[in-house]
Order: sequence, then C-alpha cells, then structure tokens
Amino acid sequence: ELWSDRFRSGIGRFSQRTDLAALVVLLVFAAFANAAGMVGPVVTWRDRCSALLGQSSHLLATSLFYVAALLVVPAVCLLVAAKLSRHRDDDVKSAASEWIVRNAYALVPLGFAMWLAHYCFHFWTSWQTILPVTQRFVGDLGRPFLGAPQWSCACCLPVGDGLLIGELLVLDVGLLASLFAAWQIAQQATPRSDRVFRAFAPWGTLLVALFALGVWIVFQPMEMRGTLPGGAG
Repeated sequence: ELWSDRFRSGIGRFSQRTDLAALVVLLVFAAFANAAGMVGPVVTWRDRCSALLGQSSHLLATSLFYVAALLVVPAVCLLVAAKLSRHRDDDVKSAASEWIVRNAYALVPLGFAMWLAHYCFHFWTSWQTILPVTQRFVGDLGRPFLGAPQWSCACCLPVGDGLLIGELLVLDVGLLASLFAAWQIAQQATPRSDRVFRAFAPWGTLLVALFALGVWIVFQPMEMRGTLPGGAG
C-alpha cells in the first residue's frame, strides 16, 4: 500500500494527496520530536536556552524546539532529498512536489517503529499506574473498598536490558521496511535500472539518519515528566 500509486476509492492516488503526505510527515517527525523532548540531554538544552533567552518559563524554548522539529527540519530534509534524487535525472517521471509526496509514505514504518519503541518504554516502566487509577476511579464512585490510591506505584519500574534490545529491534524492523518501501517507489518512478539507486539514495540516507537519531534517543536517560515520585499522594 505504501508504494502502490493505484487509484483508491474515496482517496484517489497517494501521489495527488499532498494533505495525507503532510500528515504522514508530521506524525513521523513528531515520533522523534516527542521522544527526544523527554530525554535528559534535550531537557538540559531546553533549560539552557530558557536561561539564555531570559525566560523563567520553558514555554518559548519548548515552542521553538517543536516548531523546528515539526516544520523546519522536515521541510529542509524533504526538499534536499528531492533535489538530490532528481539532480540531472530526467528519467524520474514525476514533478518535484509529487516526488516528495510519493516518498513521504516510505517514512511510515520507521515513524511507527519510533512511536512503538517510545511507548513500550512507558508501558513497561509504568504499567502499575493502573492500580492507583483504578483505586481512585472506584473511590470516586463512592465505593472506596480498594483503599486510598497508592500513587507510589505510578512510576518507575527498573529498566532491564531486554527492553532496550526490544526497542532497537523494533527500530531495525521499521528501518528495513521503510528502506524497502523507498526502493520500490524509486523503481516505479525510474524506468532505467541504472538510475534507481541514485533516486533512492537520498531518501535512504534520510531514513538511516532518522534511525540513528532514534537509536540515540533510546540510549538516553528518560525524564519522566508528568509522573509522581514514589510516595507522593
């Protein structure tokens, strides 16, 4: 489905749906921006930026980070990849904008993998949150037979090596699936076999760069924002 440009009922052709491609790009880069915004080095950078800007609140620095990560960086990356893949190549059968739209869908597996790896971390370290939440829910219904909510269960269980290995495996599979989709798109758009790799290489490089960013993120300490420390009530 990602590399097929057939006509779809109610949707049309993917290559003609700039809105869908924009949504895909936003969600993919949001996967990395959302996870990066929670790791120690980025939080430290945010604090320094706030200090340099003379802001007591982190609102401005955080807003600038997400504007760059969700709008500026994706636009630059896609434009550069499209220019490089089409440079002096008249065999690519689509316009530059259509070429960007077509290749945007190749990002889907890697973006999904990043979301999955990130939220698997939260699930496996904080799944016990269901206990105090259930206690509070039942208490709010006027049936406090489960006792007072034990918010010390909300966070955070130890992280074993198996979780990190699982996150990396998920990212590996996402990268391979995205590379395969990008290769299929390049083959369809470039009839000459000797030009396929040149059309594919910039997009493959972008995917590998995002994969490397994802690997870096999962190796960083996670700042557990929005959670309660043990013993909090």
